Amino acid sequence: MRTAPYNIVIELPSHTRKNVIKISRQLKKKGGFFSLGEKTFIPHITVYMVDLPRNNERKVLAELKDIMREIKPIACKPVRYRKSGGGYVDILYRKNQQIKTIQKNVIAVINPLRENVIREKYNNVLLELPAVEKRNVERFGFTDVGAAYHPHLTLSRFIKGKEPKSPGISKNTLSFEATSIGFYYRGGNGTCKKLIARIPLEG
Repeated sequence: MRTAPYNIVIELPSHTRKNVIKISRQLKKKGGFFSLGEKTFIPHITVYMVDLPRNNERKVLAELKDIMREIKPIACKPVRYRKSGGGYVDILYRKNQQIKTIQKNVIAVINPLRENVIREKYNNVLLELPAVEKRNVERFGFTDVGAAYHPHLTLSRFIKGKEPKSPGISKNTLSFEATSIGFYYRGGNGTCKKLIARIPLEG
């Protein structure tokens, strides 16, 4: 079975994306492994990171379009700058009811199309994961589901223990209303590598 890595994400409007890219570039100058950009490592908030059989890609896209016809634009409010483990630094966002609902609806429909595929990354560490995350991987192929889901926007990654302090982030520039979901091929470090489709929220 041929599989591919995907990421289903909340997309940022242009003005917020530009602010986030600026912050990410500042962090790269401090030793970050990568910085976000408009065409590569595209800023996003992950909803469902998953590996899927390639021959299910069109089915996933069709299902996502159906789901988004019922979803209203999402209010996204930043909470704080965070060092989230493994060297990653990000902006943690408020987990409101809209965000909870969109993840629940997406996973309910897309998870069966995974056909029990699990990322190789998880196969290598499954026994070491906390019980909740292990159960999520076994059921959904993704650790960050339900109570373990903390919506965030990754800015960069550092050598573990070398993550810098906050570069002086204004929450006002990072609040936004999301009006679309992105379906992407996933790159290294959980990044969005290439857009497959941008799907408007039509609810």
